[in-house]
Amino acid sequence: RVGRHWRIVAVAAAFVIAASTTAAQQRRPGRIGGPRPVLAWASPESMDTGVFQFCRLVFRQAANGDGYGWSVDYPSADENLSTRLSELTRAPISIDESGRPNHVLIRLTQPELFRCPFVMMTPPFATTC
Repeated sequence: RVGRHWRIVAVAAAFVIAASTTAAQQRRPGRIGGPRPVLAWASPESMDTGVFQFCRLVFRQAANGDGYGWSVDYPSADENLSTRLSELTRAPISIDESGRPNHVLIRLTQPELFRCPFVMMTPPFATTC
């Protein structure tokens, strides 16, 4: 009888650990449980010329849209792509004072859009004009 009690406790503990691990993996910056990232909006002064700079297209999410809209993996993906590009090629990237890759948020209506060498829009099927 004592052995059965410990088996039930062990199964319950394993379930709690598995559930908490899954929940921790689903946390995103700016959402419940994570720090809110600073939004880096594009401006003429923030656009470096002659270097790679990651630009993320910001849009209004459709009412029937799914997921987190434009902020999926922000700012992790923005910094990661620039870092990997600099590690794997000789392409210069835009970096800030602390050595982290610069990335900017931009709207379709901003003239700085045409100064972006790379623009990411995700997921485009959930947008409104």
